[in-house]
Amino acid sequence: HKSTRAMQQLCAAALAVVAAAVLARAAVEDITWTYDGATRGPQTEKVISMIFTGGSYGEAAPIILDALKERNIPGAFFVTGEFITYPEYQTTLHRIVDEGHYLGPHSHSHTLYCDWDNRNETFVTQEFFTQDLETNLQELSQYNVTVDSMRYFIPPYEWWNKDIAHWSWEMKPAILLMCFTPGTYSQADYAPDNDTNYMPNWKIFESIVKYERTCAGRCCFA
Repeated sequence: HKSTRAMQQLCAAALAVVAAAVLARAAVEDITWTYDGATRGPQTEKVISMIFTGGSYGEAAPIILDALKERNIPGAFFVTGEFITYPEYQTTLHRIVDEGHYLGPHSHSHTLYCDWDNRNETFVTQEFFTQDLETNLQELSQYNVTVDSMRYFIPPYEWWNKDIAHWSWEMKPAILLMCFTPGTYSQADYAPDNDTNYMPNWKIFESIVKYERTCAGRCCFA
């Protein structure tokens, strides 16, 4: 099957960057694929990827970087074109790279790629998608990272379909679309403290641990 071959080729060539070191050395069948995007690595290792996305906000990034540095933990940061335009985030972007974390694309324009209710309805053309992502890659290259090194991508709104995943594989060089593992609150940290959707950190963490202990009868955390 064409899509299976593409995944095999991409995984075989994937770089072992901090964002997805487990994915990079995993066999295709050990990865969980959602709409042909990678959403979970092998369940044979007690490994979790620390991934952060940035668009309009990034004031907490220095605190996150301090915490990662103190604990010697590698992280992965995916940012949009808008994030890159803010003067106050320039130090953060340089620090991400200088301290050995992965810096990758989250799209230039943060456009919704497909319908929330009918996921198979794609809102953008392949030409728009490719140009927008290439623009984001070029923007990021000013921070001492090469376009060829940014082989992992998180879509805007963490929402995509098979069209988007396939188009990312077809880029030169290929890019692997990846996102959070469904079933936890790991993506629920976007709301401010006074928002009705606010989720405290302890509850997010608790949901991840609970999921890992019970998911599909295969426990990753004892």
